Amino acid sequence: MKTKKPFGSSTRVLFLWCIGGALLLTLILSPIDYAATALPFDRPKIGLPVSTIPALVPDGLLFFDPVHHLINVKIDEERMHKATVAMANLEYGVMLRRIEAAADTAAVYGETLFYPIIFEAAYRYEVDPAIVKAIILAESSYNPKAVSNRGAKGLMQLMPITAREMGVKNSFNPQQNIHGGTAYFKKLLNRYEGNVKLALAAYNAGSGKVQQYRGIPPFKATRKYIKKVLQYHRIYSKPSRKSDIPPTESS
Repeated sequence: MKTKKPFGSSTRVLFLWCIGGALLLTLILSPIDYAATALPFDRPKIGLPVSTIPALVPDGLLFFDPVHHLINVKIDEERMHKATVAMANLEYGVMLRRIEAAADTAAVYGETLFYPIIFEAAYRYEVDPAIVKAIILAESSYNPKAVSNRGAKGLMQLMPITAREMGVKNSFNPQQNIHGGTAYFKKLLNRYEGNVKLALAAYNAGSGKVQQYRGIPPFKATRKYIKKVLQYHRIYSKPSRKSDIPPTESS
């Protein structure tokens, strides 16, 4: 008598497929502890964990928009230009107020009373009268009795050795002082081939310093003096001070 088999061939195949599917599903859904399964001879992985990579990149770089950045740069340049113009107008206004204050001081000593002497000396030595006026305003504010800490005297602040060289016997005499100072400045202009800045540098610091540094000496006082005289010269060269005020943004 034949006995019945508990499972047929098809039943066994189906049973094996079910077991294999369950194992595969378990492997997919269950987390694997690689540290526990790693062999002792496994080499450690070289590199950074994935979780640390975003921390090395700033958020601003991740979301960087070059077009937006260029627009902001353009706006900043416009603001910078407006700020520069405003600062220039402010500095120019301060400079004008200083000139007017110096002119008011000069008026106390009768600035215009010395103009005939200035024009006479300028014509004689072929020097721009406006630069002579500017030097006098910067040196003494038209005080014919002015004396510096170094011993320079008079309207154009002649040092004793310079006064003797120019034939000035009395530095407090306006006519002698202006003629001597103008002649000395003309001498400096000839020496430096008409370079006004070098001539002013030599007038303030001495020709030896200009020769030593082969140009304008790096002295703050000398550079400030040159700038001041040139500013005064620009004002004196204009028929009216108001006409030399630069236009504002609104004009």
